[in-house]
Amino acid sequence: MPVKQLVSIDKVYEAINSERHYQDWRWGNNAGGSVDEFALYIAGYTADLVRETSHNLTGVEAQNIVRKITALGVACMQYHGAPLRK
Repeated sequence: MPVKQLVSIDKVYEAINSERHYQDWRWGNNAGGSVDEFALYIAGYTADLVRETSHNLTGVEAQNIVRKITALGVACMQYHGAPLRK
């Protein structure tokens, strides 16, 4: 299997930021749910990702879900803290 070229970290953060901007626009002031609520959203989208990839989801469609899941984690950290790894 050939090794894929890595996407730059700047492009990854740009994608996450674009999703966070969309989430802020979509949710408005109602975005600050509990950690449990964020976990439920993340689990739901993760289940969607698993289900869809088992049914031949294209790479771009799968990556759209990964971007959404990642941005939900970022939003959770923005609202509830972002501890550093020690």
